[in-house]
Amino acid sequence: MQKDLVPVAHIADFQFGVSVKADSPIRGIADLVPVVKKSPQIGSFGSPAPGSLPHFFGVMIGQKTGLDLTHVPYNGGAQLMTALIGDQVTLGIDTLVDQGEMHRASKSRILATSGANRNALFPEVPTLRESTC
Repeated sequence: MQKDLVPVAHIADFQFGVSVKADSPIRGIADLVPVVKKSPQIGSFGSPAPGSLPHFFGVMIGQKTGLDLTHVPYNGGAQLMTALIGDQVTLGIDTLVDQGEMHRASKSRILATSGANRNALFPEVPTLRESTC
């Protein structure tokens, strides 16, 4: 049966971004640990849906940093970004496509991306691999 399923073409790659509100004291991933440890009540991250890849990416970030981050699911990227700039969550984790315009408009700041290399559209944003936790 598996002989019938053959990849035809690679269609797209996408990266996740980890964002904060533009005026957040968290300036990079390295700042995340001390800020959240000092004020654990702000240790929350939003994703566009429960059980989504951004949700699990946030769980992995919490595990990697040793932080107990609370997941807050939203009904899509637009609601997530509205909640992020409205201070309802500290971090927003979603695709760069859904975060880009708020970042460019200086309403949010992408701290890091998930890719192996920096994204060509956001060359100033380091990858998580480059960031220190």
